[in-house]
Amino acid sequence: MDTASDSDKVAHIEGQIHDKWFRLSMVYFNPKDHEWCLYLGNSQKGPFDQILKIEGILDYSYTDEPKIDVYDINQIKIDASCGTLILTSGFPLEIKLSISPAFKISLC
Repeated sequence: MDTASDSDKVAHIEGQIHDKWFRLSMVYFNPKDHEWCLYLGNSQKGPFDQILKIEGILDYSYTDEPKIDVYDINQIKIDASCGTLILTSGFPLEIKLSISPAFKISLC
C-alpha cells in the first residue's frame, strides 16, 4: 500500500492511477470518519479491485456533464492553501474534495 500526504508522494500515486477506470456510482464517502474511497480498475468493465482511499475529507462535490458513470483518472491537483484536492478525468468530470491539513491518500 502506498500512502501520501505531500505533493511529491501524491504525484507518485497519480502516476500509478493515471488512466485507471472507475464508476462514479461506486464512490464511498463516510463523513463521520472523513474517509472517501474510489474503486479503480484497468478496464471500463472492471473488475474495480484497487482502492484509492483519501482520509481527512471534510466534504466533496463533482461536476458530471456527460453522466456516463464510467470514467478514467487523468490528474490529481492539490491546492493546500484552499484546502482542496481535485481529481479530473479525460472526460469532462471533476471531483472536488475539501481536505483537512492532515489528509492522506492510500492506494491499495
